[in-house]
Amino acid sequence: MSKQLILVRQGKRANTSLMQNLLSKSRTPKLTAPLSDKGKRSSQRLGVWLAQNQFQPDEVISSTAESAVTSAEKMLKAMGLSVNKLRINKKLYKSSHQELLLLLQSLPESANRIILVTNNKILERLLSILLGQAALQKHTSRDGKLFKSSSVAVLNITSEWRSIAEKKVDLLTLQHKDAYQKSFPYPNIEGTERRIRPAYYYQQSAVIPYRKKKNSLQILLISNSRNTSWVIPKGIHEPGLSAQESAAKEAFEEAGIEGIIEDTEIGYYQYEKWQANCQVVVYPMQVLQVLAKNKWPESHRVRRWVTPEQACELVNQSALVPLIQQLVANMSSQLKTE
Repeated sequence: MSKQLILVRQGKRANTSLMQNLLSKSRTPKLTAPLSDKGKRSSQRLGVWLAQNQFQPDEVISSTAESAVTSAEKMLKAMGLSVNKLRINKKLYKSSHQELLLLLQSLPESANRIILVTNNKILERLLSILLGQAALQKHTSRDGKLFKSSSVAVLNITSEWRSIAEKKVDLLTLQHKDAYQKSFPYPNIEGTERRIRPAYYYQQSAVIPYRKKKNSLQILLISNSRNTSWVIPKGIHEPGLSAQESAAKEAFEEAGIEGIIEDTEIGYYQYEKWQANCQVVVYPMQVLQVLAKNKWPESHRVRRWVTPEQACELVNQSALVPLIQQLVANMSSQLKTE
């Protein structure tokens, strides 16, 4: 059976000039430079293009560069796939011709389609190995770069990975980011409606964190990212995770809490964002552990335990009020017996 190797150049890195000033003139290494917002969108559009052309991978391997890892994650999620398919390999950041050949030959034979995400220099070296230097010249742009940010090359290989240097390799297509549609299909890859963000952005999950104390109920609110209003932990439903698992991830990151999330949601609400409505499914969460600030990923936020009545007054989303009241009603019988 033939194999397919898909080579992807990471998205455009963020401008680090401001960051460099904040770090007292220290130079931000390319390895840790983050992906720009434009780079994120391009990687997501590439993911949609790959899915629509039936190029979903069995495995994705990224270099250790932060921009490459983020590009791979954004691309996978836009395809509707879990980031569990992603592996990191330091040899994809900086390696010799021979080291890259050995990497190709050691790819898992169980995977018939693999995506490699890295920088232009490594990708050109890989194509040189597979196609020969002469074959690359006709695809190289005027600026001397074969791969621009978020470009993709799809290669067909008539051998097992371990014999890759001995068999014929065909370049099926080489695409640049101007080939990808700017908007995203909704509600899935086959959808005809177009939106400004990937479809999964509009399905979200949240928790109402609570604890029982002295026969009464307390609700945990957190400040939003700008510390201007009170909210509950909420985020995009991550592809590959259940709604509860995704909500637990947000609770850990945004509120620094761990606990038990009920199997059944307490309700839904909608709000407008990204020029459309996002639907949020909400679960009750009994808080068992509040993490110390140094273990709380988003410790710039503020946590506050309040009564249900206070929560209804403070929370910024009015649609949450009946859900908080429903939680109180559901818990009232338990509280009376404790």
